[in-house]
Amino acid sequence: MTHYRNVLVVLFTAVFFIHLPDYLNLRVLSLPPLVWVFALFGLAAPLFIQTITKSDFVKSPVIIWCFGYLWVSLAWFFLSSQSENVWQVMRWRTYTVIVMVGFLMLLWDSHAIRVARYTVLGCVLFGVVVNVYELFFPMTFSLVAGRSAGLYLNPNMDGEALVMGMIVSLTLFSARWRGAFMLAVGIGIILTVSRSNILLWIIASFSFIFLQKVQIKNLLQTVTWALVIVLVAMVPMWDQILGAIGTINKDVTSRFDWFLDPTDVVDDSSAERKLLAEEAWTRIADRPLLGGGTGAAYLSTEFIGQHNQYLVHMEDYGLLGAMTVPLLMLALAWKAQGEAKSLALIFSEVVILEGFFSHTILDFPARLVIIALIAAFVRLSRTSSPQYVGRYSGGRVSSMS
Repeated sequence: MTHYRNVLVVLFTAVFFIHLPDYLNLRVLSLPPLVWVFALFGLAAPLFIQTITKSDFVKSPVIIWCFGYLWVSLAWFFLSSQSENVWQVMRWRTYTVIVMVGFLMLLWDSHAIRVARYTVLGCVLFGVVVNVYELFFPMTFSLVAGRSAGLYLNPNMDGEALVMGMIVSLTLFSARWRGAFMLAVGIGIILTVSRSNILLWIIASFSFIFLQKVQIKNLLQTVTWALVIVLVAMVPMWDQILGAIGTINKDVTSRFDWFLDPTDVVDDSSAERKLLAEEAWTRIADRPLLGGGTGAAYLSTEFIGQHNQYLVHMEDYGLLGAMTVPLLMLALAWKAQGEAKSLALIFSEVVILEGFFSHTILDFPARLVIIALIAAFVRLSRTSSPQYVGRYSGGRVSSMS
């Protein structure tokens, strides 16, 4: 049964982390992602039955949060207009809970955690390679000219996945190679030209350095070698890169200009986000305590969203909505120990900040996979010795704090 579980872990992790169901649905064949969920869950049904009988599973803080989130969504559904948009939002939030709970059941095994982390590592390296490929062959996958996106099709989602994947897989490397991996992921994220994810990568990287998971000496050596390689390999091809159709355009240059002076650059994306946020605050002020009910945030935006998870939930659930993501992160890191504690804290830090830039915190399958993976790792850290955790999680005992 262990081998069967590991095969399903690799399949489930790879399929949902690289966004394969949505990519195939949009580009290859019309097959809703929910079909993939039911198919994989059908294969994993014997393992689910085995896991759900364990008392510590139903008492998991993340499982408690999942059922609380589902209950609130259902209760506030009756306060909403119950329009077609609202029904769609209710389906999304039910899907969120199903995917998170299902993957957590699959990972409720010490061997499975190691397999999942290495699978994520492989997916991250694959994502970086695809992004570099799109630098030379723009819009092979991306829907936005000049910005790599891989199978995610959306550059912002691509950047989010790479940041999260780096967090759970970086400590699989020995100390010598962690800086190189961090830098490689950074290159992949920079090619998405996603300002929020570049900032989050910087924050996550400094967090690993602060927690002494990455040595500055090794990082500086890596950066030095990387600069040499870029000068030797990239400079002769610079004209080709600049001349590639769509590689450099107004949107890309304005985004990089924003880093030089955020107060002086106003682009279409920033202007739209500001307008949506102002409109959301106006609606929140009308119903600050209870909100307008499940799906209220999408009644006037046609699923465009406010690019802010807190505003979306506050429109739906009022003051309770503002605490939805922080409560999930609290449940995720509850009583974590050792390396699991470090990863949970860095991940929570990134997700809480990311909530100010994205309204898909709880809709993105790759993030749900990582949340379940960290939750299982934290549970292992609470119930096992550091030596056991290091052996069966894929981590290194010597690197634990």
